Amino acid sequence: VSNWLDTLNAILTAVPPNTNAGVDYEDLLFQITQLRQYFVKIVPKLADSRLAFQTTQRKQVRTGVAVCLLLAAVTTGVIATLFFVVIQPMVEQLLVETESTMSLMLMIPPKIRESVPAMQEYIETGTVSQSYKIHMMLMQSERLMSNILPRSISARLKSGEYPIADPYESVTIMFCDLVGFTEMSKRLTPVELVAGLNAICRVYDDLFLAENLEKIKTMGDCWLVVGNLLNKLPDAPIRMVRVSMEMWQELVEISSHLREIFKLPDTQQTFKQRIGLHTGPVVAGVIGSSSVAFDLWGDSVNQASRMESTGLSDHIQMTPETFSLVQHEYGDRCQRRSNLWVKGRGYMDTYLLSIPEHQVELHDTTDQEGRPVVLSPTHPPAHTDGSPMSQVGNMSDFNFCAEGEQH
Repeated sequence: VSNWLDTLNAILTAVPPNTNAGVDYEDLLFQITQLRQYFVKIVPKLADSRLAFQTTQRKQVRTGVAVCLLLAAVTTGVIATLFFVVIQPMVEQLLVETESTMSLMLMIPPKIRESVPAMQEYIETGTVSQSYKIHMMLMQSERLMSNILPRSISARLKSGEYPIADPYESVTIMFCDLVGFTEMSKRLTPVELVAGLNAICRVYDDLFLAENLEKIKTMGDCWLVVGNLLNKLPDAPIRMVRVSMEMWQELVEISSHLREIFKLPDTQQTFKQRIGLHTGPVVAGVIGSSSVAFDLWGDSVNQASRMESTGLSDHIQMTPETFSLVQHEYGDRCQRRSNLWVKGRGYMDTYLLSIPEHQVELHDTTDQEGRPVVLSPTHPPAHTDGSPMSQVGNMSDFNFCAEGEQH
């Protein structure tokens, strides 16, 4: 622009004044000179502004690049840390768990394994490409194992400990049996039978879980439950009596549902129960190489079973060992049952606790109507030397009767 103004100024200076043209050349030259001076002042300022803008832009670009590089470095560091600190150990642990779970799953009966497609696929193929599928498969197997074996026992088996047999000094054992179920099952289809048992089992399982008791197994219409085993419960006998009472209450509440399943008339009762309790030492663990299960062994298990089998319907029958631990809570509701012949122990006193509306007044070995509560030989069979036998060879040789029922 400055060069253009200089050229224009030179042209106007070279042209002789023409007074007839009506143009004031001197004024025009003055305005051009002023315009040139204005541009001379403003152009450097524009140049300075442009330079400042470019400098600021370069600084911002450099700052942005530095921030990006810093973020990339931090991200890379975090990813590397997660990989080496979290992911790699997790993968290694997953591989170990996978191997141990595989060996443990192979101990599960084939019929159970085949009922879980994901587990069967994992056993057959050995590898699965998607990590999520592996995780879900392992979670499914863990849930299945927790329903078959206690979690602590499963963990010990995974670590290679086998067989497992742990002694316990004092546990309370319950046997519960549904009276008349075997006879009723003859009139039911398999679907009706399983549906009814499942309805009862689900209710009872919730009760056991609420009291922190451990269900060992079900055998048809019979439950084996234990307290103070893996879950330490100083008040296990009290909890066991309490849950036994709750079981009766729940059975009454679902009676209408059971009548619908078993197609019974409204006037017919569904089930009664016999429950036997004993407190004593046992051995618990896992043995064998196939179809493994957590189980109990010892004379205490037999005594609890005898308490159930010789008991009365809608009553809890307990040994003196259990009664001594619950009498401060339930002693006023218990009745002594004298001179009961029990296989493995001979004659002994037991204690009955009943639902109030089913209570039977006992006078030694007779009920309130004077009938024998337990019909057994006046004296047990004797050896040739005349001493009484401590055990009877076959419990079916004796007829245990109560309230007109025979079992």
